[in-house]
Amino acid sequence: MIRPITRREFLRQSTAAGASLTLFSLLGSSPARAGTGEAAPPAVLLEALRLDDPILPADAARLLGDLGSPAAVGPLIRYVQTHGSFAKTAGLDALGRLGDRGACGALRELADDPRVDDDSGWWYGSTAVRLAAALALLALGDDSRAEWLMDDDRSKAGIDRKEWALFCWFAPAVLRLPDTLEATRRLKGRITVEALAADSREAHRFIHRCDALGLLGTEEAAGVLAAMLGHASRYVRGRAAVNLLRVSDRPYHVDRVVWVAHNDPADFARVKACEALARHGRHLYGRRLAAAFNDGLYDPFDRAAAVESLGLLGDVSALTILQQHSKHDDPYVRLCAVEALERLGTPAALAAAGERAGDEDLRVRMQVAKAMAANGRGGSNGQ
Repeated sequence: MIRPITRREFLRQSTAAGASLTLFSLLGSSPARAGTGEAAPPAVLLEALRLDDPILPADAARLLGDLGSPAAVGPLIRYVQTHGSFAKTAGLDALGRLGDRGACGALRELADDPRVDDDSGWWYGSTAVRLAAALALLALGDDSRAEWLMDDDRSKAGIDRKEWALFCWFAPAVLRLPDTLEATRRLKGRITVEALAADSREAHRFIHRCDALGLLGTEEAAGVLAAMLGHASRYVRGRAAVNLLRVSDRPYHVDRVVWVAHNDPADFARVKACEALARHGRHLYGRRLAAAFNDGLYDPFDRAAAVESLGLLGDVSALTILQQHSKHDDPYVRLCAVEALERLGTPAALAAAGERAGDEDLRVRMQVAKAMAANGRGGSNGQ
């Protein structure tokens, strides 16, 4: 029996489309050779797709999409057809990224019938699965479910669940779709600054809206991002800082992010502000970020976020810190360290990542297997 998934777990995993299609491109740094199609999928990832768990198969699907191996298409189709978790949106996203139009038949079926519990009477997880399938079809050049995407269904429901899912999670993924289809261009036209700035009491909705505003990149979008530096959520403040300096070099905006880096009460927001400034050419803040490991970052999640930032900055001088954190007590910190080591991509960094191949945590082992396969150090039998 599949264990129940909490709403927080679903929110983390079901945003795989936004994360995988947006963050690597948005932040200008991706794992070495990811998505080239040159690497065979490691067995540990294929086996994880079959696990009776909502999170682990979704994580494996995300990594298979990052890896870009055509051999993963068949197993991913079986996963999205048979698994009952809403988090299988990660598999739908991966199929869209892999580019094999042979998946379109299965995707059309899931856009019509998501094969998950019908929660449409009170929430919108099943609607999100349908939406993810329809977006994957657009990524593959198939607009057969575009009319369903465009029909807001307001006459049938007081709350339009497609709109919720679109603007909470998938707006960055929509904006990253190719412009080849007229339906895609129409859908992108609905992702406006006004829509992304709409009020919400739930912080998680603004996290991915920040990414979408960064992709829009207009002066108006930059203004909204600057305002979000004062949001009540540290996660929104951090994400706003990264996106703001991606689209604006106005001194006022840079100064606002500098203030966050020095004065924000939350470690997470300061970490991401330092990352944003370092990526903007203010290398002092890269050093400030590295120094934070010595006198702060007591929460493992904040420490993991800082590890991720070091990897995104690609500074090889961070190798020692990342090696140390690949052995951290918290498995999520170790996972982020392995991913960061892969981003560094040097022989020493990859060797350090490979040392975690026998990690006790499956998610860490999967991250190592993906890193090794992407860099030619493991094949279809890699564990």
